Amino acid sequence: MILKSHLKTLFHRYCYALLCLFAFFPLAAQAASVDGIKLQDSLKLGDHELVLNGAGKRSKFFIDFYIAALYLDEKTDNAQKIIEDDALMMLQIHVISKLISSENLTRGTREGFDKSTNGKTQRIQSEIDSFLDAFKEPIKIGDVFEIVYMPDKGLAVIKNRHIEKKMPVTMEFKRALFGIWLSEKPAQDSLKKNLLGKH
Repeated sequence: MILKSHLKTLFHRYCYALLCLFAFFPLAAQAASVDGIKLQDSLKLGDHELVLNGAGKRSKFFIDFYIAALYLDEKTDNAQKIIEDDALMMLQIHVISKLISSENLTRGTREGFDKSTNGKTQRIQSEIDSFLDAFKEPIKIGDVFEIVYMPDKGLAVIKNRHIEKKMPVTMEFKRALFGIWLSEKPAQDSLKKNLLGKH
């Protein structure tokens, strides 16, 4: 019972630490903009400052689905370095289409994992399933998701400043996740270039 109580206390402290980490994003002096969606040039996560590496639209068949923005501790146009780097980073997703639903976002993300791993998802399947729980609630235009990777702490998915999911992750999963947008088989070539700051 004592051990159980101790673990529960640690869990609540971890939750509180995450809330403190993500609840306050000081506004930068200037902001970038993609199709009217304003993106901060820099933001702080706890004691760490991240800079906007690049941003762009996810589109298909001439329909724009969301705006994605990639924040890193240091700008780079090296996709493989970002995928492999065990460093704090965040992908921000702004939903701009009513066609984005929980079901099709989940389906599209599964397909993205399949492409980024060349179909080799077996070893990280349980992590994928757990991650996708973050998108099970209804999604609407204006929703903002923030996918934050934290070395030694794992991954957090925040929806409209509310933590939807927190989980420990392997580097294999982390590589596959960011590979959805940055691998040799990205969700969209033009979006990959934009996230890398290439226009």
